[in-house]
Amino acid sequence: MLMGDDGIGILAAWALMKEKLPENVSVFDGATRAFDVLEYMDGADKAVIVDAYRKNGEPGSIYKFRFDPKNEVQDEAFNLSMHDINFLDALRVGREIYALPSEVVIIGVEPQTLECGMGLSSKLNSMLPVIIDSVKSELTP
Repeated sequence: MLMGDDGIGILAAWALMKEKLPENVSVFDGATRAFDVLEYMDGADKAVIVDAYRKNGEPGSIYKFRFDPKNEVQDEAFNLSMHDINFLDALRVGREIYALPSEVVIIGVEPQTLECGMGLSSKLNSMLPVIIDSVKSELTP
């Protein structure tokens, strides 16, 4: 059971798996486990992560955060919870263990609802093509 719009990352991954993407691009559903996401990122040049991100903005708003996890300590205001551990905490630990990419892009999407239920709100469902385009724009050099 998903928490409504909290499933945006999973649904974006599933949609991207159906797209024609460059051969050097892999798409994974990281679910809710931060260290699994680090495993997927291990050895990659770049990682793009999509998740719900509550910033109290307009539902469907897209926020992009870009950084080098090997060298930058992120602002604590960016608190992406992967449910098992805060993603920034996982990155801090993971940069000692994994060959992390030199660039991580987080595409955070303002949720409309985080109530229990399957499927996205109508607002985020209508934004899914825009989110997919946002991810795809990160895949070109």
